[in-house]
Amino acid sequence: MNNSTQKGLATGVAPGSGTITASLFGIVRWWDGFVCHYESVQLEGPGTCNVPDATISSAKSVTDGSSANFSVSTTGGSATAYAWSFTSPSGAGNSPNVSFSPNNQQSTTATGKWFALPNNACAASPSAAYTIKCTVSFPQGIQKLVQTTLTINLLATAGFVAAPFIYGYPAYSYDSTTQLWKVTGRGSLDRSAPSKQVYYGTSSQFYNKVNAHENKHVAQWNTGGMNADLYLVSSLMSELSPLTAPTLDVLKAKITSTWNAWNTAQQAIHQSRHGALEAEAFVVSDPIAPQYMYQGSCGQTL
Repeated sequence: MNNSTQKGLATGVAPGSGTITASLFGIVRWWDGFVCHYESVQLEGPGTCNVPDATISSAKSVTDGSSANFSVSTTGGSATAYAWSFTSPSGAGNSPNVSFSPNNQQSTTATGKWFALPNNACAASPSAAYTIKCTVSFPQGIQKLVQTTLTINLLATAGFVAAPFIYGYPAYSYDSTTQLWKVTGRGSLDRSAPSKQVYYGTSSQFYNKVNAHENKHVAQWNTGGMNADLYLVSSLMSELSPLTAPTLDVLKAKITSTWNAWNTAQQAIHQSRHGALEAEAFVVSDPIAPQYMYQGSCGQTL
């Protein structure tokens, strides 16, 4: 049989699998002892051609300082390499960056940094969207680029300091001379410490800024601070000490109502100082980077 070799090319137009049938034509010659025979033959055989493809996990949204997990799945072939990368919008400020751990495997943990767009300390958006990309390599030099989105968000409220409060109960006794129950001293009354909350983790670029701001609010409740005169046991006792009643139940009811009224008055004073308290705290936190958000100089809140 005379054979000639020819090559064909099949081009994949979409991911998936396709069946290709190839045909081979030839001439068979043989001698039967009397006659020379010539016969044309066709050899056929089916084969499968796979077009590799890759898909990436869906978009993720996290708070600044937090991470998101991404992965890639493949069909039609086995990947030989993965390369993770990112892009950010043109003109974004605050040094946009996403780190990948690892950056060369099928799955990765992406940690993004909030960026400023527009690049303006008083007008940047609280959300920053990165394009996350993965280049997947297959045998024979085939590559697929897949992409998704990682959005880094800032918190509307970054921190808080709860005011101190008075706990315990005043001392009381029965005065046989006046035949009245009365408050006789502070008893177990005491003032709690102010309670600080920073809603960003320490990995956030804004943690130091917010923490310094809230530390100033804590200091405002302590000796020498703007709120040092509020929620004091001595102040409450000046309202409770004069209380007397014919029965213990009536005295306790008077203590409760007087205490509640005093709390309301203390809260009103605290609220009236809000602007001055924030201004004093922003003097501390405004110079701390990044100076795009949570800036008192921009009229923003923290």
